[in-house]
Amino acid sequence: MTTWETTRYPNLFRYISSGTIFARFKNRGKQVRRSLETRNLELAKRKLVELERNERAVEDDRRRGKMMFGEALDEYLQTRKRDATLKPRTKSYDEQQVVALLKTWTGLRDQDTHEAKRL
Repeated sequence: MTTWETTRYPNLFRYISSGTIFARFKNRGKQVRRSLETRNLELAKRKLVELERNERAVEDDRRRGKMMFGEALDEYLQTRKRDATLKPRTKSYDEQQVVALLKTWTGLRDQDTHEAKRL
């Protein structure tokens, strides 16, 4: 038994067990799959258009070198968490340092990486 069923619209798939509709499309060769958090097919169609637009805009900004510090920080932390060569205490220390950095440097998360500098 399959857990996914196609809909009458391209790039929209329904997860059978929950009935939730997911979007699946490619953005610059990378497959993107996100829950649209709805069971309504017409609403999902509108959310798909918005999601595709947002994903492409974020990717275009990254290609131009625009990345918010918070995005870069989240990416760094995820990479560290997945690194099997690091001990759990090292991963915990990394998280503590990030919390301390964000606590002492207000607004850092929302700054462009090229503009983040100490005042």
